[in-house]
Amino acid sequence: MLERILDLHNRILKQFLFETTWRGTGQGQDIAGVLCAEVERLVPDSVATVLRVNLEQGLEILSGDSLPRAKIALLEHMTLTDADIAALRANPEEAYRIVWRPGEDETHDIALSDCRASALFDGRGQLIGIFALYSRHRHGIADWGEKIVSHCRSSCVAIIEYGRTRRRLDQIDRHDALTGLPNRAAIFDLLQKMTTETPTSPFALIILDVDLFQDFNDAMGYEQGDRLLQIVACRFSTHCRGDAVIGRLGGDNFAIVIPGEQDTAANDLARDLVATLRSPIRIRGQDIVISCSTGIGTFPENGTEVEQVVHHAQIALREAKKATRGSVQNAPAATGDDVEARVLLGSAMRKAVQKSEFRLFYQPQICMESGTIYGVEALARWYHPAMGLIQPSQFIPVAEQTGQIEIIDRWSMEEACRQMAEWDRAGMRLPTVSVNVSAVSIRNTDLPRRIAALLKRYRLEPRRLTVEITESAMMQQSRDTGATLSAMLAIGIGLALDDFGTGFSSLSRLTHLPLTEIKIDRSFVTSLERDVGSMIVTEAAITIGKRLGVKVVTEGVEEIAQVRKLRQLGCDVVQGYLISKPLPSAEIPNWLQSRDGTITESDE
Repeated sequence: MLERILDLHNRILKQFLFETTWRGTGQGQDIAGVLCAEVERLVPDSVATVLRVNLEQGLEILSGDSLPRAKIALLEHMTLTDADIAALRANPEEAYRIVWRPGEDETHDIALSDCRASALFDGRGQLIGIFALYSRHRHGIADWGEKIVSHCRSSCVAIIEYGRTRRRLDQIDRHDALTGLPNRAAIFDLLQKMTTETPTSPFALIILDVDLFQDFNDAMGYEQGDRLLQIVACRFSTHCRGDAVIGRLGGDNFAIVIPGEQDTAANDLARDLVATLRSPIRIRGQDIVISCSTGIGTFPENGTEVEQVVHHAQIALREAKKATRGSVQNAPAATGDDVEARVLLGSAMRKAVQKSEFRLFYQPQICMESGTIYGVEALARWYHPAMGLIQPSQFIPVAEQTGQIEIIDRWSMEEACRQMAEWDRAGMRLPTVSVNVSAVSIRNTDLPRRIAALLKRYRLEPRRLTVEITESAMMQQSRDTGATLSAMLAIGIGLALDDFGTGFSSLSRLTHLPLTEIKIDRSFVTSLERDVGSMIVTEAAITIGKRLGVKVVTEGVEEIAQVRKLRQLGCDVVQGYLISKPLPSAEIPNWLQSRDGTITESDE
């Protein structure tokens, strides 16, 4: 009779799993509660609990309302060892030894007299939980109690597995696939609602970045990097209580929104989160200790628009990373003039592409050995009808803050390809065009497909297009970024590392990047003759380029003495005002005709 009752119970429970809406991080808790309540009804003086095993092999209680508080504390602070898991695989009933520790229970005055338990495994044989049945009866649990534990095992597995599946389905659009946290779009939507629906209510935004995460990826591989991020997300989630909302912005960036809170509460939480990472994380048999840097922005102190608050939090994060690992920095309050200027610029930018206010200028690049034209770099310029010429240093940061940078990237790429095709039809064939692309676009795995489509549409050979990526963006690559870069190189286009020397490259990383060019930043060329450090970096970059078999391009060349020195060092290509300032497309043919694209002996 008991078996028939439990079998019916299991069928009803599984049907209930498909008809119940599961909530947030507590998915499965309601259903587990139904199961435990039913078991406790069948077994008088008993307490049933479903425990889930998390990524760090700790125990999380899905249901256990009847457990004494002291027992809950013991279970939640318990971490399974590799030996425990091996023992459970050999004998699931070994779970009894893990969750029933009479000596500890007596110490905490827990009124439990006996226990039966079983480990729970998914279809792949992975340990996912434990089901335990405790007794308050002085005679302990009878033999039929063991049968109940055995019969409930499949239902408990269903609770955890179906919950995991249902959560994935519910979270595809609004949640990060790796960590299960709200994704960037969900966090920004939340911030937008908070600034519009409750504009008088303050909030704090915390942005966290795992320090030296790329180094970890290089050493351990992307699969272990993903696991590390999952564990970090789990620890952060555990420490975020109340109304705080945690999400993953992408890569190793996390964000936490604290409604109604200001600096003090945000700083306290940020420091708590930094402290959670001081405990070692076990990855592939090794104990890893990591840290995170944190930036804090507040509304309305740092602006009344979402992009303003986010921008200030990101600035604070950059300052934290400059200071020392594990730092927490607060953004200074924005002045009224700064806020107003960014709001006006961001609003105008939304219509700039549609109104054809952007233009591409082209700066020639010259081969050092032959003195002939190597190619041109496409540079965006914005001509606003009222504000006039707006420099890239002004509008690019705003475009990044407001999420419009990818639109500008797409426009620049297409316009450069269109212009190259137009020059071809006019009988003026330039070897290459370089186009700058932001870190946001590089993370988009659809970018190679769009580039291939553009090249096909304008009938351009892939080798005639070079994509320039800043050093900081290239070095902070994620798995998606690495796949995008490799796919672009497979198309046959060039990949240039821009602003080399200004970021945080390491030679070990540089050797693994799919590069065709290294571009030395203009800041080193400016002081090439006067500063020994600039000379050393420039010479080292040229040497690295030669060893890697890639072209070395030097920007910002303004004096013929710089050309002579760069020629001595073996630089391949130069560009700068000595050669030509950036020119409108219509002026490029005249420049080529007048100069013949060469550095003449008379120049020297």
